[in-house]
Amino acid sequence: MNALQNLHDREVMQLCGVNRTTVARWRAGAPIPTPSRKLITLAATGDLSALLGPTWNGWRVSTREGLLYHPQWRAGFNGDALASMWHGCQLRRELESRIERLKDDIERIRAERDELERRAAFYRRQVSREATLGLALAGIYGDNPAHPTT
Repeated sequence: MNALQNLHDREVMQLCGVNRTTVARWRAGAPIPTPSRKLITLAATGDLSALLGPTWNGWRVSTREGLLYHPQWRAGFNGDALASMWHGCQLRRELESRIERLKDDIERIRAERDELERRAAFYRRQVSREATLGLALAGIYGDNPAHPTT
């Protein structure tokens, strides 16, 4: 295995939890168990797709630097940067959710306002009609419609 040749015995022993004899057998051509082979490939090449599958093609990790590299970016991410990005994503989702709730509240308040304006227009018309009726009655019956002057 090519990746095995890129690592020191001590690294392989620590990475896979095996002893020096096992590493020597692997170097001599003995089959390497799949989980150990994936870890060795990851440590030697940094290729995350070897461990996590094809959706991680192009992503790599540097065990020496402790950084994760995106396929299209030169700078790597350490754990703090990833945590910060994750927190930013969570915050964004929360803010988007709040915005949607506020939009719903605005729509509800607008509907309530429209209903109140409709009612106000009705009552304005009613007051105008009643005033017109009052003036008409005053013209017919004088100033006191309760006591006609005829």
